[in-house]
Amino acid sequence: MFEPSLSRMVIDMVDPILDQNTPGFLDSLRLSTFTLGTKAPRIDGVRTYSELEDRSQIVMDWHA
Repeated sequence: MFEPSLSRMVIDMVDPILDQNTPGFLDSLRLSTFTLGTKAPRIDGVRTYSELEDRSQIVMDWHA
């Protein structure tokens, strides 16, 4: 339902960042295809870190 427009939005947001941060040994770097896939994400567990001083920061460990 949201897949085509969301994928396009991610590409449109990421491409300028990749362009600005392309390593010198590459002529260009761009994201040509992005998809969320057909299976819904599954969260098996969440770990929080209480020792963070910056409360505006969220740290998550992801396993794919």
